[in-house]
Order: sequence, then C-alpha cells, then structure tokens
Amino acid sequence: MKNFVYCLAAIALSACSKPAAEIIPENTGPVRDSVEFSLQLKRSGWAQEVRHTDVFAYDSDGVRPLVYHERYEGLPEELSLRLPEGGKIFAAVGNCPFGFNLKALEKFDSMELLTFNLSDEDRDAPLMSAWRNGEGVLELSPLLCRITLAEVSNALDNYVLLEDPRVYLTGVNPLSEVFREEEFRPREEAADTVIEALPCDVGFYTQEPETRLYCYPNDTPEDLLGYIRTEFTMECRIEGETCRYRITLPPFGRGADLRLKLDVTDPETFYWKVE
Repeated sequence: MKNFVYCLAAIALSACSKPAAEIIPENTGPVRDSVEFSLQLKRSGWAQEVRHTDVFAYDSDGVRPLVYHERYEGLPEELSLRLPEGGKIFAAVGNCPFGFNLKALEKFDSMELLTFNLSDEDRDAPLMSAWRNGEGVLELSPLLCRITLAEVSNALDNYVLLEDPRVYLTGVNPLSEVFREEEFRPREEAADTVIEALPCDVGFYTQEPETRLYCYPNDTPEDLLGYIRTEFTMECRIEGETCRYRITLPPFGRGADLRLKLDVTDPETFYWKVE
C-alpha cells in the first residue's frame, strides 16, 4: 500500500509526535542518573546518499523501553548522547520518508518488527538501517538491492538484431523487516513489475547498457522447494518473434549489488553469469 510504513504490531506509523532531541520519559521505576554514550555512524554498500537519519535508544533490560529518539539531517558521523544510565540498544534508520509513531515503537520488540514496503523506496536514497547493543559503530546498509544488466552480446548469424530489448524482475519480495539480516523469504509476490527498456537494439557489438532494476532481498536457498524465487528476464524481438531469456537469480541478501552478463546465441539459447 503506497505512502505507508508498516509495523507488524498492526499499527501504521504516522507523523512523529515527539519533538526532535527529546529524551522519552520512562513510565516506571526510580529516576536514574544520566551518563554519556558515544556512537559512530557510517554507511556501507552501493547506496551512498543519506538525507536524514533517525536515531533510537532503548534500555537493554526488562521490556526494553524506548528512551530516546531524534531525527538528524544527513548522517551524523559521531554522536554523544546523555541518557539514563544502564545498558542500551541503539538503532538508526536513514532515509525513511515518513515520521514515526513513537507509541508504536515504545519497546524494542516492536522496532524489530518494523516493516517497509518496496513501493515506497527511493532508489536514489534508499532506506538504510543498523542496530547494536551498547556503544560503538552503527554501519547503516540499504535493504534495497540493485540488479544491473552490465553486458549483452548477440551471437546470432547474419547480423540479426535483438530488437526492442527490455528487462524486468518477477518473484519480487514486496516488503521486508527493516533490521532483518538473513532468511529473506517472500510471503507473497509484488503485484507490479517494473519494465526497463535498454538504450538500443543489440547487434554485432557487445552492449553495456548498465540498465538497473531494484528489489528487496530474497536469499531462499536453491534447494529449498515451495518458495518464491526472484527471476530476471530479458525480452526482445528476433525477426518479428518475441523471445524471452529468463534467469533465476542466486540467493541474495540485503543491499546486494548483482551484475549480469548475457550472451544470446539463438532465439532459444543463451548463456549468462552473475558477478
């Protein structure tokens, strides 16, 4: 569903009701002394632009309540936060286009279930996230994956062209938990398929189109049956007939950056490799 971030706790996240830089009051227990906590924030993976970053802090004991939230412009490299003493869990989300309902995220259990919709991603500034126990480095990585058609070769006889080539993905995971690191198993398939046309027909010379498609991770093992697998397809016309060359992608995790090379030898046969 467009224009919403989802929480599996069944509460849609809305505009943040807490002002920036406010320490969230604790609901119960004695008042504790405050101490300094230090964080370093970094980015990793193919995505580089971070327009803003939401930083959260939770107590690591008990029900793990939220004690701090602030949205920063860009990606702050170093933070020194004065928070109530005791162990802390820190989480950061970059490039979220929406605000956060802190009531829905008042416990870390809810934050772990925070889910994002592929249709709400911005490929130029994709969602990025990281979490850790205690002070140290938060290395934000994208959830979104990039699939690039790097090369297409045409080995057909008589200089026959691959006309009107275009590419698309099927079996695409439509949503995923923001902080998940493994076992990305699509529960359903995205309804819409984005089709990208290649810059030109493919003839005698190898083309390097650098045409990109984007999706969420799908690391389903190849020998695990009964699950949706993500597939890449190049479609074109050869002497008036539509031909399709379909590749079942190998398992890939969050922030994957796959580059494909295709070599078409006849209307039914092709070779490929992924880097």
